[in-house]
Amino acid sequence: MLQGKWKAQILYELCIHDTARFGLLKRMLKVITNASLTKALRELESDGLIKREQFNEIPPHVEYSLTEKGNDLQPIFYEIMKWGFHYDSDGNAI
Repeated sequence: MLQGKWKAQILYELCIHDTARFGLLKRMLKVITNASLTKALRELESDGLIKREQFNEIPPHVEYSLTEKGNDLQPIFYEIMKWGFHYDSDGNAI
């Protein structure tokens, strides 16, 4: 489910920003292409980790958020973040 370059990063951003539109995710992931972001979002949705809510307003927009299954990943991301703060970019303990 988390295979690929972008899925973990997308899930991390959704942990930080409870809900996010496509444009916000695109800005946060800077170098991702629209096609790659769309593909990853669709796969995460089909795996049940995120939900897509479409608002039929003018202009129409879509918001993505974590499902309960996706929320279960938050403690894992927190532990990874703590681990990252413990080591510098060279892998040495700080």
